[in-house]
Amino acid sequence: MKEKFNEIIAPLKYLDSKIARSYAKITKKWEDLGNNKYTLATILSLIGGISMYTADGYSHQERSLIEKNLNGGLNGILFGSDLGRNFFDRQNKNEISSTGAIAERGPVIYLHRKLADYSRLPLLIYGSILIGEAIPNLLDYLSTNNNESLQKLLNPIFRGLSCISLASSMYIKDSNTKLLEKQPMWKDAFNLIRNGYENVADKIGGIIPQPEPQLIPLESKFSLENIIK
Repeated sequence: MKEKFNEIIAPLKYLDSKIARSYAKITKKWEDLGNNKYTLATILSLIGGISMYTADGYSHQERSLIEKNLNGGLNGILFGSDLGRNFFDRQNKNEISSTGAIAERGPVIYLHRKLADYSRLPLLIYGSILIGEAIPNLLDYLSTNNNESLQKLLNPIFRGLSCISLASSMYIKDSNTKLLEKQPMWKDAFNLIRNGYENVADKIGGIIPQPEPQLIPLESKFSLENIIK
């Protein structure tokens, strides 16, 4: 059962590691300018929190009290945990081992970090989907200047921005330069396509018989006798 579960989530782990590498590259550029990565993470976390509560003001759908409390409670846990880590990790910077793993400092920190590990990719994907859902309303508003489309546009944009900002804060806090030693996703995709093409070519070569090269004698009009004459 565990092996089957690992097979299912393996693509997600791969995608998460490649996204983490991209954020590590951004974080390194930020720190090369003399800035602290926790400052950037805190800014993104605050943007995410403000955007989430701003989105409620542009909601065009009535939600039940249970749904509101559940949504608010979940957001409170995620944002509270993230803001807490921004402060605590700044004061107690994570130690990175030679393998690139982050050393944990007690069960509380471990739980908060695991919460970020499991929620950052879904938050990033969900936020991107919300931004995508807003595009039709944006096009409709630009073409018709319809206020209803604007109302429907702002809610998913703010919610999507909230999720992406929070996920970005999580990725940036846990970034380390060891991830930059791995090759980017586009290189993996290129190698996969190249290896797949070579495998297909080898299989086709094994199925279709290839003619053996034939030596064709060349006839020369010149001979030693002709040169002597």
